[in-house]
Amino acid sequence: MRKILLAFAFLVSLSCASLIWQTSAGSEITTKPVYFEKNIVVGSADGSVYALNPAAGSRAWTYRIGNSPLDFSIFDGELAVASTAGRISRLQKDGKPRWEIDMKQLFNASYIYAIGSNPTYLYAATSKGIYRISKGGEASLLYATEKPPTALAVGSNYLIVGAGDKLIRLDGNGNRQWEKQLESGNFWNSNPAISEATSSIYIGALDDRLHAYHLTAGYERWHVLTGGWVLTTPLIADSTVFFGSTDGKAYAASSGSGEVMWKTKLPLAVVSEPEKGVMGGVDVIFVGGTDSAAYALDMENGNVVWKGSVAGRVGSPLFYQNEVIFGSSDGTVYAYTTERACSIDSPNDGDFVGRKELVVRGQSVSEAGSQTVYVNINNLGWEEANTTQSGEWSLIIDPQGLNEGLDSISCKVVDGAGEESGSAFTTVSIVKDSNLPLDSFIVTVSPEIVEGKSFTIFVNSKEDGSPVDRFSLGIDGKTYSGDKNITITLSEPRSYQITVSKTGFNNSVLTLNVSRAGIDPLYLGIGAVVLLAAVWFVFTRFIRKPQA
Repeated sequence: MRKILLAFAFLVSLSCASLIWQTSAGSEITTKPVYFEKNIVVGSADGSVYALNPAAGSRAWTYRIGNSPLDFSIFDGELAVASTAGRISRLQKDGKPRWEIDMKQLFNASYIYAIGSNPTYLYAATSKGIYRISKGGEASLLYATEKPPTALAVGSNYLIVGAGDKLIRLDGNGNRQWEKQLESGNFWNSNPAISEATSSIYIGALDDRLHAYHLTAGYERWHVLTGGWVLTTPLIADSTVFFGSTDGKAYAASSGSGEVMWKTKLPLAVVSEPEKGVMGGVDVIFVGGTDSAAYALDMENGNVVWKGSVAGRVGSPLFYQNEVIFGSSDGTVYAYTTERACSIDSPNDGDFVGRKELVVRGQSVSEAGSQTVYVNINNLGWEEANTTQSGEWSLIIDPQGLNEGLDSISCKVVDGAGEESGSAFTTVSIVKDSNLPLDSFIVTVSPEIVEGKSFTIFVNSKEDGSPVDRFSLGIDGKTYSGDKNITITLSEPRSYQITVSKTGFNNSVLTLNVSRAGIDPLYLGIGAVVLLAAVWFVFTRFIRKPQA
């Protein structure tokens, strides 16, 4: 039953902040979206290229290339597209082909890995090597590779390509200028990224590293070791290299030194290409996750600013005019506004909750500045959360108001310029199970309690050891409230019974013994007896003389 509820919770949670539109493309989206002639263009595993209106997601045109479109390149003002089956087409502004090349038929190049271009030529990395294609569509072999190549980084008069365990620089005529070999692993899937500013090439590999090589000399400048394969194409922005790893982390490293600036743990492998953008006025990088979610991470510190869940693995995103657009393995293209957004950091999708109060927490951002977050439980209406100036927000929910079984929690942002609207908001789904056992308290009291002097009682959760907020303490018919601890004073020296209570916890009953201030008479009596005994011992042993 729990597995069924978890699966249903995931399906219910497939709504996200600020959804503008979503469009089905028939099958898995196989390319990163590109902007071309006032349209957003994507490739689908159904063998088609779709041009979508960026405002509404409606189709402007469709081109059938056959098999899966793999890569795009803007070439001579038009759009070149390659398919995995060896076909390359040059599309005009209306989506009609200017020319088409069947690389499999002409050169027995049965698979195309990537294409790239400069103002003069289009280049294709294929199963037979690197081909150069003119503006008119004439193709010729430029360089034969022994191993399958990576995508190309194309300069004005040079090319960078990985092949097996080698990284190669070619001149414009296909002459090899240098070659660098990995000590272990191969280059695969991560495309080389070039920075003229640092004269460096950045590329990930199956040796769990991101490598930086000198652009002209080819020697390795530095590398960053991660906990998994680096399959992402690096993003270079603001003197920083952003990339992901199959260890589930997104990384930011100095483009000059390789020093890791931050790393953020996400649920599953990060393999998409990062994209620079803005979310709610905050500079972010967008990444797609294999956990069926897209993320906006603060460029400065890696904090998650926004998370959007969909029904499939998320591909590489595109930031365009206050929209983040990406495709998914579920065959859908999604577009979200980036003017304002909220995230729900706790609880997580599918969490089980019992009878303890539920504290919902998250982050919010807005281009308009000051904002307020509202929370909706089970679509019963919006309730204002406590929102700080930095955008952190929280709301305490009484579990008695939740449904037994599945419950949904949504958030939205309201600011001076407007609010999130529509039918989709950032949402998580949880499962309430009142049969979950109650938690217990760990109560710690100051070691010595004296009448008229204050002392402190500390209250923690036995379940996880964390301090307990908003607990009640009953003593002598009076009730006190405390957060994490409470300091009180008792005026009479005697025994007291106290009760610590809170929803979702077993009550804890303790006895406190309060001592009298000053010296306790009992101690005085004991001291007097001891003193008399000592005097008697000395008197009888040393002073009193025995009778003659």
